[in-house]
Amino acid sequence: MLVTYDLPNPLVERFRMALDFAHEREQDVIQQFLLQYIQQAFTQELASLAHYAPASQSLASYPSVNTADDCAKALRRLPSWANRPRQINHQIIRAFFACERDGVASREQMRRFFMQNTSHTQAQFDYNFTNMCTESGNSHGKLFDAFDDRILLATPVEPLARSLQTQFYPGI
Repeated sequence: MLVTYDLPNPLVERFRMALDFAHEREQDVIQQFLLQYIQQAFTQELASLAHYAPASQSLASYPSVNTADDCAKALRRLPSWANRPRQINHQIIRAFFACERDGVASREQMRRFFMQNTSHTQAQFDYNFTNMCTESGNSHGKLFDAFDDRILLATPVEPLARSLQTQFYPGI
């Protein structure tokens, strides 16, 4: 989708100079800024909703808001996982896309799909899946948000994951 904005020339010139210094692509940086802005706006809205939420409902029932920093490893590794279909992480992502409906997959359905379509064990699924839900330590990188049995792509990685979706699950 093409989006245009009328920005002051000096601002655009400095932005492009900064891109050259950082060796980054304009589209990547703008996408990252947009994601950060969206996440900030949603975080503020969730905080205001928490004030009005019934006592029995916590913010844990709302999708979490992750920053690009929270998902840096996954953002960096996702393209290589897409090109390695024998890798367990590739197969877990494939299971997500095979099982998702309206952006949400069931962990149990993913596990079943994984077990039926690979030669790996349930323990391997559980270990790798857990490592794909956090960015801390030696994890594989935060790709998923898990809410009990409901699994969603983490917000910062969703656009990249969706762009690679057919490499993980061509049946879509």
